[in-house]
Amino acid sequence: DPTETEPAIDACPECGGDAWIGETDVMDTWVDSSISPLYVQGWPDESFEPTTLREQGHDIIRTWAFYTILRVVALEEDVPWETALINGMVFGDDGNKMSKSRGNAVQPEEAVEEYSADAFRQAIALGGQPGSDIQFQWKEVRSASRFLTKLWNVTRFAATHLDGDGWEPPANPAYRDVDRWILSRCSRVADEVAAAMDEYRFDAALRTLREFVWNDLADDYVELTKGRLYEGRPGERDAARATLFTTVSASLRMLAPFAPFVTEEAWHALPGTDGSVHGSTWPEPGMADREADTVGAIIADAASTVRGWKSESGLALNEPLDGVEVYPDQSPGAPVDTYDLSEAVNAPVRIREDEPDVELVPVGVDPDHATLGPEFRDRTDQVVAALESMDPADVHKQLRVEGEREVDIGGEVVVVPASAVEIRQEHRSSSGERVTVLEGEYSTILVTR
Repeated sequence: DPTETEPAIDACPECGGDAWIGETDVMDTWVDSSISPLYVQGWPDESFEPTTLREQGHDIIRTWAFYTILRVVALEEDVPWETALINGMVFGDDGNKMSKSRGNAVQPEEAVEEYSADAFRQAIALGGQPGSDIQFQWKEVRSASRFLTKLWNVTRFAATHLDGDGWEPPANPAYRDVDRWILSRCSRVADEVAAAMDEYRFDAALRTLREFVWNDLADDYVELTKGRLYEGRPGERDAARATLFTTVSASLRMLAPFAPFVTEEAWHALPGTDGSVHGSTWPEPGMADREADTVGAIIADAASTVRGWKSESGLALNEPLDGVEVYPDQSPGAPVDTYDLSEAVNAPVRIREDEPDVELVPVGVDPDHATLGPEFRDRTDQVVAALESMDPADVHKQLRVEGEREVDIGGEVVVVPASAVEIRQEHRSSSGERVTVLEGEYSTILVTR
């Protein structure tokens, strides 16, 4: 403090003077920065109105925020802003505060050059909520880049079905259940994202959007309606096209703040749009429907479950099946339109409201050579042959009750422990038909092939 502390030297090296007088007009540098909301509005030549938003870090609340409030109140007798949005610090991929000395600092240009500005923007938006620190993670940038590719592919898919024949949205589309479901989901997502944005919860808004676009729209709805889009009757096809346009255009508008470049390109690639996506209005489909939510979720879940099972079983996704029965965990409360589901799984589909009547039936005996070999040595082949020739149901019952099985090998009876035998079982329906039982999120599904 120059008003209290003498200088470290006796006389001035320039003039030799020693009558020191401390400077009294000394302020913290943040006092100077506190003029920012006044300055940006042209004060004092222009009148001052509180700004809408102040964004700043939590580490300078005591300095920049406090001094700004103090100065504006003193000069204008008003608050400097309506809302202050407090940001956290940015941490590196290793979880430590970014620092050149730590070697964990990342320049935005690095991420932009490799993955795009939109991918980097999303990774930061997802990193934290107001007031919390943000950990930069390369995996989030890569994930965002993959999502943008998915978004572009969905847009191009929609464009191929909306372009080329002068198509225009019909006045009253003949929507099917899955159309009403995705439109209801889109309506709810638009409301949820708008509410999150109003609360500056950009992380929550973006997560909701990505889940809708990737899972509901791309993975479920598009796959369910490909049959109609490629081979449906004109009215059916037009309903799917109208739904695609509504949901894709709404998704682009909602994602525009998070991916301004890709959404602008996609907006111009989507037939039926005009101007810039950044000048468009917020989507308000207004088609939220609780019944459509329930019915559509059952259909989408069943399609995803069966298609996932096909993939895991090494079957082609268009492999025909003899039949699919869907047993919802809770009654949908309305008839379920199975047309799109049937097309998606390539099988006749029935929605059942009773309980599935199936049982596990033993169909084979699989001896464990690794366990039997050390025990029976040169007699192992005889034991294996004897086990494989037995009735699987009898072997299963004795092993379950007694924990072992007696085996006759050429007049000699040996005892085989349960640990040396595996019983193959299959699900069978009440009619004895072999079925595969799949557990979805909302239903139990029986597949016959």
